[in-house]
Amino acid sequence: MNVRTVILLVHCLLGTGLAMQCREVSGKLKQIDAGVGQVFGVNENDGIYTLYGGPWTQLPGALKHVTVGPSGVWGANANNLWAPTGFRCQGVFPTACLGNTDWQLVAGKLVMIEVGTDGSVYGVNAAGNVYRRDGISACEPVGMDWTFLSECGKSKREL
Repeated sequence: MNVRTVILLVHCLLGTGLAMQCREVSGKLKQIDAGVGQVFGVNENDGIYTLYGGPWTQLPGALKHVTVGPSGVWGANANNLWAPTGFRCQGVFPTACLGNTDWQLVAGKLVMIEVGTDGSVYGVNAAGNVYRRDGISACEPVGMDWTFLSECGKSKREL
């Protein structure tokens, strides 16, 4: 039994009080994120993959980090550009993968970005400053602007 299998087994048995069905999925990823019933990841060559109802499917583009949640799929590339500050996949929503896998460039530079379970989007730049994406809505899926959160202090994450 390898480490991946043990982690899945422990998570299934101890992770929550809810019944979960876990299965091992083949493939090698350097980073993975799951939310709203979707799974996305990136491999060592920055290839983007999704596990949507079947085997891993590669999406166009290259990202070093990807995140998924109610606000969609966001990611950062090797130049630290992200969805709201880099890229957002336009055709993926919590209830459907509509086949439009174009990435929308959003101005800014972040080294990490995360979509929260409530749809909020936060990012960290190379200096460790934390930002929140404001104005995200059905009409403005990438939001309007980044707000610097000075009360958060510095954060550091190497990708």
